[in-house]
Amino acid sequence: MSKESVTTMNGFEVIDFHVHIYPQTPLSEPLAPIRKQLTEWFRPFSKIQHKALSLVHKIPSSLRSISDEISIPFLVPHLLIESDVFDLEREMQKESVSQAVVVAHPPLISNDFIFYESKRIQGLIPAVFIDPDTMKSSSDLDAFYNRGIRLFKINPQQSGVPVDAPFYKDFLSYLNNKKAVLLIHTGALSSHFFRLPNSGRIKEYETWFRDYPDIHFIAAHMNLHEPQDAIQMAQKYINLSLLTSWQSATVLKQAIESLGSDKILFASDWPLLGENIHTQKERLWSLYKSGTLTEDGLRAILSGNAKKLLK
Repeated sequence: MSKESVTTMNGFEVIDFHVHIYPQTPLSEPLAPIRKQLTEWFRPFSKIQHKALSLVHKIPSSLRSISDEISIPFLVPHLLIESDVFDLEREMQKESVSQAVVVAHPPLISNDFIFYESKRIQGLIPAVFIDPDTMKSSSDLDAFYNRGIRLFKINPQQSGVPVDAPFYKDFLSYLNNKKAVLLIHTGALSSHFFRLPNSGRIKEYETWFRDYPDIHFIAAHMNLHEPQDAIQMAQKYINLSLLTSWQSATVLKQAIESLGSDKILFASDWPLLGENIHTQKERLWSLYKSGTLTEDGLRAILSGNAKKLLK
């Protein structure tokens, strides 16, 4: 499939429900022309890497810790050439993305930083990270909620606080009362970069889905290496949706056939690795062309489902 056929999806609005932006460095602007050129040069290599990563879940679980430890560092170098808000704005224009949910990731990407950038750049929607290192109680969320923020994210795998810790119960009760949207990083990654790798497994959160029915939970990355668990959980709980990021066309086909299109949202996890937005659009477009997705189904995944949650 040619790149043009995907980029010019005429009439198909795209909302990316999971991206990151990193603060600029003193060299960001002086090196902008060079970084832009390097981004173009690296696009073919990024496509190869995406293809390789889509096969990682086929590696035996006994070898997963080795493959995770090796593959995760490959995600980082691309951030040197494409990662700030102006890079994202350029990529959104290129890929016809109208809006993007920008997710905080302390300490590198603070909540205040993404809030500021989202106010400054049209089309960006902030998602506040619930951080056990800096937040003491749910009252800490009032300042963000009063500023109009309705999207939040939790990542116990990164934070190092177990899923069943009292800390989360306070925040979950708060979000349940607010009928908020909560993104959860799902997918166990066996790497020293994460404090509690097993807390990434979506099965760890089943009591949350059951006990807090007024929160709309969104499983970022569709549980990575174990997407079937995410699909089964989404079949069971009406208040759970899945993001497309990092999943292959084969997995996305399985999710669509099991769930329909109403519980799946487009997401890329830009800028890790590069070409994220285009790659996920390409995978969905291939399912539309093959008949797995109807036009209405494609529109729902690309933007329609996101619009319902962002109202």
